[in-house]
Amino acid sequence: MAKAIARKLGVPHIELNAIRHGPNWVERSHEETARIVEQRLDESPDGWVIDGDYRRIRPLILARADTAIVIQLPFRQMYWRIFKRTIRRSWNREVLWNGNRDSWRLSFPSRESILVE
Repeated sequence: MAKAIARKLGVPHIELNAIRHGPNWVERSHEETARIVEQRLDESPDGWVIDGDYRRIRPLILARADTAIVIQLPFRQMYWRIFKRTIRRSWNREVLWNGNRDSWRLSFPSRESILVE
């Protein structure tokens, strides 16, 4: 949805997961993530749409935003969508950001799974 809104407004779409997760799922530090987000915001003086939410980055983003849209789904609905999306991505071996892919091994029996967090 964020990508479509950005396209409609003619502004950059900034996906936080693409910044946070490097190749092979290596996570950048919060400081490095914040630095990159600040750089992207500086490069987009006419506006931007951010997709994602990281608590430690949120104040940085909200301080520069003129509008915030928060979509808070009920937990059961959100979890069901994440579950279905993870199965689809694992089954189809979809390439996500920075060449990463969801996999059965990482998605289900792992403590690192988004389904466990």
